[in-house]
Amino acid sequence: MFGVMMIKALATFNYCRKKKGKQLRKILRVSALFVIWLTVTGGIFLADSPANGEISQPVKVIVDSGDTLWGLAKIHAPRGMDVRHYLAEVLEENKLASVLIYPGQEIILP
Repeated sequence: MFGVMMIKALATFNYCRKKKGKQLRKILRVSALFVIWLTVTGGIFLADSPANGEISQPVKVIVDSGDTLWGLAKIHAPRGMDVRHYLAEVLEENKLASVLIYPGQEIILP
């Protein structure tokens, strides 16, 4: 009788231990996936952020035929910045009175 009770107790103990092990592994898998997801999305959103200490360097561009100052500003404007504000910075940086540019002209894009 004692032996049968002992076998039942051991079987119950092993069953509970296996069940807890499965739960623990599932929690670890979910946690690992969450950390990976958080790392990837954080890297995407913070990659070009000025808050991470990156300072953008001015870019010199030689104007080609058909280029417009608006088009260049639209291409080179920092992410999230209004193109009109960036265009005003370009005009100020290059000391231009108007938005007219000519092929061969060198423009500095801040």
